[in-house]
Amino acid sequence: SSIIMKEDVAIALNDLLNHFYKKTGISTINVTSGYRSYDLQKTLYEKELLETDSEEAVHWVAKPGYSEHHSGYAVDINVIDGYNNVTLEYTGDGEFKKLNDSAPDYGFVVRYQESKKNITGIYYEPWHFRYVGIPHSKIMQEMNFCFEEYIDFLKTYPIDGKHLKYTFKNKTYEIYYCKGYNVYVPKSGEYEISGNNVDGFIVTITK
Repeated sequence: SSIIMKEDVAIALNDLLNHFYKKTGISTINVTSGYRSYDLQKTLYEKELLETDSEEAVHWVAKPGYSEHHSGYAVDINVIDGYNNVTLEYTGDGEFKKLNDSAPDYGFVVRYQESKKNITGIYYEPWHFRYVGIPHSKIMQEMNFCFEEYIDFLKTYPIDGKHLKYTFKNKTYEIYYCKGYNVYVPKSGEYEISGNNVDGFIVTITK
């Protein structure tokens, strides 16, 4: 079946996987899931409920309406074992660690880390990559933030205060937080607006 995702995510993912192949010669990465509809997520969640209890299920499969896969910004991967004609769970170990380490250079983060499960509420999923874009992925990597921590961190850089600045590959980014629905942007230049999924918006200016 076809895997659906946002166009910018697909482009970045192809770049990441091409980089990984050039570095390692490994071409066995298989993308298993991208965008999911509400109904598909409901089916997956109900299947997990049948196999585990309700408290355990939510740590492995998000409830319908709450999955990152609804956004088109999340992808799951596994590994194809061509010799034995089976698929293997992606663990991010060994040579595959290079994929995890270089993912932020292309805008991706491993969304649910082992060390952050008490914050995210989801168990470790090394196969689940979330596209947050550059420079956010690089900042999260350098500061060892999960998504929830990063959202809280950005609130310390409000529109009317000091802005966060970051340089990557000869580009400088300026980032600030706007609470509520009033979003302030520059009169000219390149910028992006992203909802923080909580209570406001993040503006990222590229200079």
